Amino acid sequence: SSSMSSSSSSIGVRRRRRCPRCDARVANARAAVCAECGCAVDEDARLGTEARRSLAEYPSSSSYDDDDDDDDDTGLRRQALAVDGLPDFDSGPPMDGSEYLRRVAYEARQMPNVMRAHVIDERAYTSVTESASTHSVVRDDEAHLAPPIWATPQREWTRRTVGDFSDLRVRITRTLAMRDSAHNSCAYPANHDRRGWQTLCESEHYPPLSAVLALDAVTCAYLLRHVSSKLHKFGYEYSASDADTDSISEITRLTRWFFAFSARVDLPLDADTSASIRSAMKGAARARMLTTSEHDPAIPHLNLAIAIGGDYFKQWKSSAVAIAE
Repeated sequence: SSSMSSSSSSIGVRRRRRCPRCDARVANARAAVCAECGCAVDEDARLGTEARRSLAEYPSSSSYDDDDDDDDDTGLRRQALAVDGLPDFDSGPPMDGSEYLRRVAYEARQMPNVMRAHVIDERAYTSVTESASTHSVVRDDEAHLAPPIWATPQREWTRRTVGDFSDLRVRITRTLAMRDSAHNSCAYPANHDRRGWQTLCESEHYPPLSAVLALDAVTCAYLLRHVSSKLHKFGYEYSASDADTDSISEITRLTRWFFAFSARVDLPLDADTSASIRSAMKGAARARMLTTSEHDPAIPHLNLAIAIGGDYFKQWKSSAVAIAE
């Protein structure tokens, strides 16, 4: 009877065994593979089958040992978008996608195949984080660089100035739409010649309308960022007490070119151009804050730049006041 019970229990075990994939019954107790789908029934057999399948999907390791120089072109280091040539870092920010990819590929080649992170002292990191969160203060730049009463523009003047500037942008857009795309005066540099345009901006105090119309959108945005950085730097180096004719001439030239490029630049602005305009507003606001009287010749130019960058492009909070009744 014991043998009968043993036999029946083993039969019961055989009947309860099922394939983990197709749920089919496995009649043979010693079978390691399902007869229906070929899936491994036992856990050890299943793992062994999956390992053999994984190895079959990948090429043999001998294919990676032929040449050590091919390591950078395989696996995660493989270059998805191939470009030829070396990057030109002296030309400033990349002007097109190919130049950007050249720089990315160059930087990738400088990275080692294996990166090792140094152990960071958690105590030092925690102390720095706590100090920053405890003592950090968010400064309101507009309030910190508020203009004196004699340099504060009137709200009506700001509204009228922004309206005229908006109309100017519309006229320029219509002119560009009717203008032949191939028409470009030989008197001006090519659009990809950044240094040529920078030289033109430094030598001309009155931006020619024909030069503004000759620019494409990418070059105009780049030159607007360039002039904005100069305006920011000048504002933090400007001193009204030591201002001379050259300083007034420089701020006048910068604000005129800032106005010209702002009238031509395409909307919406990209993040870099928006940030550069805000930095220009900081420099202009600081220079305006340092003026000593309403007769300072730099005030009208600074107010014009701040009206364009602040009230039109919304990169600075307006400080205009209403006219007292």
